[in-house]
Amino acid sequence: MISYIRQHMIAFVALFIAIISFGGTAAYAANTIRSSDIVDGQVKNQDLADNAVGTKKIQDGSVLGRDIKDDSLSGANIKESTLGQVPDAKTIDGVPLDTLKHTTLALHTETDTCAQPGIWSQCDTFSLTVPAGHQYVVDVTSSITANPGATGELIAYCPAVTGPTCMSGDPEYLTLPANQYTNGTIADGNFFQPGTYTISTAVKVPAALLATVNASTSTTIEYYDVALFNAH
Repeated sequence: MISYIRQHMIAFVALFIAIISFGGTAAYAANTIRSSDIVDGQVKNQDLADNAVGTKKIQDGSVLGRDIKDDSLSGANIKESTLGQVPDAKTIDGVPLDTLKHTTLALHTETDTCAQPGIWSQCDTFSLTVPAGHQYVVDVTSSITANPGATGELIAYCPAVTGPTCMSGDPEYLTLPANQYTNGTIADGNFFQPGTYTISTAVKVPAALLATVNASTSTTIEYYDVALFNAH
């Protein structure tokens, strides 16, 4: 036996070194490590190369919340085109966006075509309907440019509602010197309860104005549903 060991001493030494080198574990040939060879839960973050896991390596529905470290995904890790719409994105607290938006309208009319001598006339008319259960805040800015021609005039104008009736109750007066273009602006606002209203710039002139495309009324109407804002 001793003679046998002496004859094969080199082989025994080589075997001993191999066992020490592998730490007593089995060696694997290339491409032979499979899932069954890995203890569950033992592949760690440091074992993966940067950018090593792509969408083809992730089975649909297989990645769970517990598989991803909290707050570790950034925008660069997500392909935005694959995301669907947030279920309630078209509403705010259940209220449709189009009822919450601040609506602005701008209307224009040649002054001489709408201002009739001796009567209150409505220029830039807009029909506004406030639905039941709602309340609108409406702000109106009225501007007027006019030329009386050869004879000067004193005209009255105002932001108005159905009638026409000046929103503040009193008109603004504007003196028009002869053969000159003159302009003025006045703004007013109010709360509107459910109903249908005609919003306009009301104008009253004593005589016909000079017919010209260079003179016009301009009415800006802004409104929003204050009831919805207060409720939400």
